[in-house]
Amino acid sequence: MNLPVSAESARWLAIPMGVLFGVLLHRGGVANYNVIVNQFRFRDFTVLKIMFTAIVVGGIGVLLLKEAGHAQYHIKPANMLGVALGAGLFGAGMVLYGYCPGTGVAAMATGSLHALVGFVGMLVGGIL
Repeated sequence: MNLPVSAESARWLAIPMGVLFGVLLHRGGVANYNVIVNQFRFRDFTVLKIMFTAIVVGGIGVLLLKEAGHAQYHIKPANMLGVALGAGLFGAGMVLYGYCPGTGVAAMATGSLHALVGFVGMLVGGIL
């Protein structure tokens, strides 16, 4: 795939794009522990709305990239046991932590100490 920018420029572009992503997570309210937890309690559907919007926008983006010749679909065989175990671990960790990895980093940027402690635990768990 040929990007209209160099690899070095793309690496530097990742920083402001990541910051923008974090700002949008914060503005959307999902960098708030209570919003995430209340999604699991079926009391606040902010997370579901934001995820649905991201899926639609991302799907349109992939479709446009494919039509422009900048992306290709590669269907890989799914290891359903691995997917189920990974999803279970991710879900359990998200319920205990109160954030997914992206919203945890956004919450840390806002000064949340419990998000920082949980993120360190997530890193240690990933290393182990």
